[in-house]
Amino acid sequence: MIEKKIRNRYGLIPVLGILMGQFTVGQDAAPDKNWHQLDNDTGIHLEQAYELLQDRKSEKVIVAIIDSGVDYLHEDLHTKIWVNTDEIPGNMIDDDKNGYVDDIHGWNFIGFPNGDNVEHETLIETRIASAGKNYPGSKEMYEEAKRAYHIHKRGAEEKRELYGKYLSDIETIKSTADASAQSLEQVIGQMGSLSSVGKLLLNAQKEGKDVDHVESQIKEAYAFYSKALDYYYNPYYDSRHIVGDNITNKEQRSYGNNDVKGPDPSHGTHVAGIIGAIRGNGLGMDGIAEHVELMIIRAVPDGDERDKDIDNAIRYAVDNGADIINLSFGKDYSWKKEWVDEAVRYARKKDVLIIHAAGNSARRLNGKNNFPNKYFESGNLFGSKEAKNWIEVGAATHHFDEGFVANFSNYGKEQVDLVAPGAQIYSTTPNDSYAYFSGTSMAAPMVTGLAALLKSHFPHLSSQELKDIILGSVRTVGHEVYQPGGNQKVPLSMLSSTGGILDCGQAVKTALQRSKNI
Repeated sequence: MIEKKIRNRYGLIPVLGILMGQFTVGQDAAPDKNWHQLDNDTGIHLEQAYELLQDRKSEKVIVAIIDSGVDYLHEDLHTKIWVNTDEIPGNMIDDDKNGYVDDIHGWNFIGFPNGDNVEHETLIETRIASAGKNYPGSKEMYEEAKRAYHIHKRGAEEKRELYGKYLSDIETIKSTADASAQSLEQVIGQMGSLSSVGKLLLNAQKEGKDVDHVESQIKEAYAFYSKALDYYYNPYYDSRHIVGDNITNKEQRSYGNNDVKGPDPSHGTHVAGIIGAIRGNGLGMDGIAEHVELMIIRAVPDGDERDKDIDNAIRYAVDNGADIINLSFGKDYSWKKEWVDEAVRYARKKDVLIIHAAGNSARRLNGKNNFPNKYFESGNLFGSKEAKNWIEVGAATHHFDEGFVANFSNYGKEQVDLVAPGAQIYSTTPNDSYAYFSGTSMAAPMVTGLAALLKSHFPHLSSQELKDIILGSVRTVGHEVYQPGGNQKVPLSMLSSTGGILDCGQAVKTALQRSKNI
């Protein structure tokens, strides 16, 4: 289904109730705005962590957010944004000679120097299917992607047609009711051919929703699938002319522009707030890490990101001093995985920790069905075929029962390391606003925030030590939970390698003990 595909891309559960076959978001009432930080069974025990650290000095830590862009002027973020002090703003000169002109707060790898930006993009399966024999990956992945492309495109066409018919039928019902002065029920009862949309209207009415509310949701759904066909599944759409680079040239790195906000920074701004929104200012919510600088790297469009951009984004973060990198995105297939692998190896060599969202397709990961991932395509580093500086994060809810693991979260006994709160998370959104988002995209920055908190107070810790402390300090869950996507109950240890949830308090205790033993 297209909605599952787009959820996987964003790590963001759509709020279109009509897409889910209902008129409300498929979750219960929104919890407390800071539920994920509380010292309880489902929270990350952040207050405990700060109490333990109150007498310890801290240093600034740079966290790179590779995402859709960030509203760096947000009231709850503006003082936490990384500033490249070696660059003179607005002089159109590469003062620090790092290859990027006026990169004050980071860089945008999906833009053109004149300020144009990529907003929409195709999905990776569309690119692979249309490439044919020119696809550089395996034949198996080509065949699988091509099959998925045709299935998903056909599904989007059917949904757009369905919602288009719904809109036409609603207009008929409304005009008939107005002309005849009949009730909605009477008109629907007389129009048997409109029974499908009529049932939707009647059910919505029982929930207190009027016809205009239903119509607005259906219009939104129709626009959603229209966009999918115009961009995601359109093999003729080419966004790369906006960037102006040679997409096949890996060594071409100095392309893009310095607009790190981009056309729609909603997702990246939400991620940024979870990590480092200003603490204690009485606005919106508090971020996890206090002494953090957020480096913004825009490389993720509305569609699937490209491996060349992710390769360059990781390298930019490493070269410009990032200690930790947050990756809250993913796709089902890869074009040039080895390019991203090389960048991950580069980050490992420079002792930079990478934290990645597991994705939201409610499926078991196997190392070949979600990208990027920690498994190297070829070769090894330090005797390993996987990235030791990588943490993979699934999502948990605020319910400490069988539904503890979010029903959309990807999972894997070896592939996913731990879970962190990721359902109904309140954080910053553009233009000084705040909202609840759900997805593993929200869980990953929880871990990133803790990594930054630890690095800030224990600057001697290496990326490997940070990872070991975080994973070794999880709070295990004694009861069984539903495996995402079904009703089967399993131990959390079957869904992740640690079988636990992020615990900031215990992680700080462990770091303090290690510090004493040095």
